Formats: sequence, C-alpha cells, structure tokens
Amino acid sequence: MMINCELTFFKKDCKLTECCNIHIHFFDFTQASADKKQYIIDVAVSVLSQKGKKATISEIAALAGVNDSIIYHYFKDKTDLLFYAVRGALKKRLAGLERYLAGIREPVP
Repeated sequence: MMINCELTFFKKDCKLTECCNIHIHFFDFTQASADKKQYIIDVAVSVLSQKGKKATISEIAALAGVNDSIIYHYFKDKTDLLFYAVRGALKKRLAGLERYLAGIREPVP
C-alpha cells in the first residue's frame, strides 16, 4: 500500500504566496516482502520505460520511497532488476496467450 502525503512549507521571511510543495510517497512496509519486491519492480518498469538504461538505482529507490540498500536487498544490480521486470511482463503475456489458445487442439491446415 502506498501512502501519499504533501508537505507545504514557507521560505524564511517570505510572503504567504511563496511556498514550496513537496510530494512524498511512502511504502507501507508492514506488507509482505513479496509485495515490497513487486512494488519496486513496478516502479522500476515505470522509470526504465521513461529513461532506459540511463535510469539509476537511486532514481528508482527515490520514486519507490526506499533507500538504495533496500533495492540491493532484493536485486543484485540494475540488470537483475530489469530481468525481474521483463520476467513479470512475459509471464502476464504468456498467461493471456495460453487462455487465447486454450481451445485449439491441432494446427490449422
């Protein structure tokens, strides 16, 4: 579960109209470890689809609301994380393909 919050703070000696908003995303770490891992994978897919191989573990961790060390707890490196992301996408597509082909018994002549 993702917990969102927004902080508003005012600059020192500023007018009330001058403020900064920060959006912070926290991951609820009371969830099972598998959920945390999947959440990190989902965030990584989003970041990697936008930035490609230029994406860093730090960027993924920041958007997931975790420290870099948490990512390295689950994945050896960025390549390992990428393989997990691709694996998940392929599993979903394979399941859909299996459902689509379920009624076919033999090749069509």
